[in-house]
Amino acid sequence: MATITAPLTARGNYLMVRDEYASAVKAYTACLDQPDVTDADREQLLACRSAAHMALEAFPAAVADAREATQLNPSNFVALVRLGKAAHGAEDFVTAVAALRRAVEVGSGNSQTPAFVECTKLLNQCQAQLSLSKLRQAGGGGGGGGGGGDEGPAAAGPGKRQQQQQSALPTAAA
Repeated sequence: MATITAPLTARGNYLMVRDEYASAVKAYTACLDQPDVTDADREQLLACRSAAHMALEAFPAAVADAREATQLNPSNFVALVRLGKAAHGAEDFVTAVAALRRAVEVGSGNSQTPAFVECTKLLNQCQAQLSLSKLRQAGGGGGGGGGGGDEGPAAAGPGKRQQQQQSALPTAAA
């Protein structure tokens, strides 16, 4: 870590441990704003800030940070898992599955670690949710009784709105 960013990074990490996530986001952002931040430092800081955003349930921001970290290093297991978790939180199961599959590839040498086991469990859950979502879009329902389908995009969360918009595209083009 560059000398200027090291104290700010340590501050962000300290704030994360204390569950002061909004302050941690600010500390990591201050690090990222430094002119001498290397790509390697940037990758780590973005992954850390992604975790802080997730803790605040700011999933779109968490996805953006984790995605940028994985663009800087496509083999960063932690950033890939965070991208998968954030996308899951945003109900973007396509992105979640893709990120978690890549994380499994990257982390396969550490398949007994708790982080890897958690990653594979979340991957299985996201794959099931993606399959269910595709089934519902195809008109297969998915069981569970009536209601729930008439809220429209305004009542849905950000991931739901994205899925509804995507499912509406083929209909509009037909």
